[in-house]
Amino acid sequence: MWAEALPGYDMSDTPFAHPGEEFGIVLQGRHEIYLDGVRRELGPGDSITCSSTVSHWYRNPGPDLAEATWVTGGAR
Repeated sequence: MWAEALPGYDMSDTPFAHPGEEFGIVLQGRHEIYLDGVRRELGPGDSITCSSTVSHWYRNPGPDLAEATWVTGGAR
């Protein structure tokens, strides 16, 4: 999935969890990822893998557009 987040984009009001795992890589900008409330900040070239069963949400602290690619795999 291709994801673009404008500066200030914030999903903190709607954290979510689902079966499976996720892998993401940031291509441009800054992308904050919160896993069970723990913040991780990623920049261009940074990647992360996590269980998507953990409550998570995303935020772009700005000032630039954040672009990332995400792969989500479902549980079997």
